Amino acid sequence: MSKKTKHSAAPRHTTQPRDIDPWLAQATRRLAGTDYPGVNSTTQRILRHAAASPDQRATGLGHRGAAQLMLQQFDAVYAALSQALALTLGDAYLWYNRGLASRFTIRFGQAVRDFERAAALESDPCWCGSGRKYKQCHLTAEASMRRDRS
Repeated sequence: MSKKTKHSAAPRHTTQPRDIDPWLAQATRRLAGTDYPGVNSTTQRILRHAAASPDQRATGLGHRGAAQLMLQQFDAVYAALSQALALTLGDAYLWYNRGLASRFTIRFGQAVRDFERAAALESDPCWCGSGRKYKQCHLTAEASMRRDRS
């Protein structure tokens, strides 16, 4: 009599957080290339995986919100950016975009609060490398040059 052999199942590939980074890069390229439906499909793939870290989820939701903002799907933008802000509160970009979505969905009070929060968080370093904030370094110089030209 012959023995029955057990066939072992092929090892399944589990998605790791490092596997999601190329998808985020693809979503960024699609967003820059104005392929907004493509951004939505790519970010849907990212958000479907439990292996995505909170930062990766927030970035994916931010990309999805920006794409939907360009497609003028403002209720979906507000929902996506609210989810992203629940994951990371310190991103001025997300607050600003949610403020835009709030404005277009007739949430004027929320829009003002979101814009104020974005302004308070704006701490991008200046492009010149001085280590100071842009608004304290070159923003005032550029504003005065614009006034002088007028």
